[in-house]
Amino acid sequence: PMGDVDIAIQETDTPQANRMQYLSSALKYELGSKGAVKLIPDGSLIELIHPPTGIPFDLTMKDPTLPLGVAEEVKLSLAAEPLIRPLCLLIKWFLRQHNLN
Repeated sequence: PMGDVDIAIQETDTPQANRMQYLSSALKYELGSKGAVKLIPDGSLIELIHPPTGIPFDLTMKDPTLPLGVAEEVKLSLAAEPLIRPLCLLIKWFLRQHNLN
């Protein structure tokens, strides 16, 4: 209920900073003043809130030359050792309780 939707887009045609700036500008244009779109200063993340639903999104561009991301690592760990899931849920709950999510 308090989380956001994380989306990683894989695209390699242009440099990371240019892609994120272009995507941020396009989202601001499409959503207009109704949507809150914020490009994080280092250019690695766009935070936005979908106006009709109020759902927050985090958008990143994944570089295919980099190693696995955090989500992929967690999925692999969960597949290898299913008992990690309750620990992950406990950590997420703890972070949420302390406004660290």
